[in-house]
Amino acid sequence: MHVSLRTLTRTAVLLAMTVAAQLFSGRLGQAVTGPLVNAMLFISAHVVGPVGGVIIGSVTPWIALAYGIVKAPAAPVVPFIMVANALLVLVFAGFSRLARTWGRYPGVVAAALVKFAALAGAVRYLLNLKPVVAAAFGLPQLVTALIGGAGALAVIAALERISAPRPAVKNLRRNKE
Repeated sequence: MHVSLRTLTRTAVLLAMTVAAQLFSGRLGQAVTGPLVNAMLFISAHVVGPVGGVIIGSVTPWIALAYGIVKAPAAPVVPFIMVANALLVLVFAGFSRLARTWGRYPGVVAAALVKFAALAGAVRYLLNLKPVVAAAFGLPQLVTALIGGAGALAVIAALERISAPRPAVKNLRRNKE
């Protein structure tokens, strides 16, 4: 597998931005941090593809645990957050192929639902967490993924407008002469 320097650099920058969002918003709680991190995962899937997005989604839960954003009683959930983040990125990237026909909204909804199902299922059937801790990995995950996806779609649309090809200035000048 060949990874270009551009893709590697973009992945590193997006990871740094995601970690910064986590750290700055971490004290504000899941209602702020969750949508920001999810938005960055959607944006990463779009900008650097599924591999870069999965890498970012795998690193961020460990950073959240290390900095106390994910509290110690929820530590057993971290590997499942990694898997859920990876699923979010992969489903969104998979739906991106259909974006021309259906837009990106179905990809955001499907990715959010899959992430929610993975985390809620793990917490309910595989982990033995206190109900208060387990509740944070249920419906709030769906809500934060949907909010993050909506924000990401706005950013992705802006990125596409910025990178859209424009006529060269030379050609415009020639046409005026």
